[in-house]
Amino acid sequence: MTTLQQYDMIIRHISGKENTTADALSRYPVDKPDVIDDNEPHL
Repeated sequence: MTTLQQYDMIIRHISGKENTTADALSRYPVDKPDVIDDNEPHL
């Protein structure tokens, strides 16, 4: 938190309907994969 205190910023919530520029990382996943592939590398 102390690192963030050095910046002058305003944080506000934008609802999903209004957030038209939201990317895949900021949205809740609607479709989950049916099969989990253990051969895929984990990030």
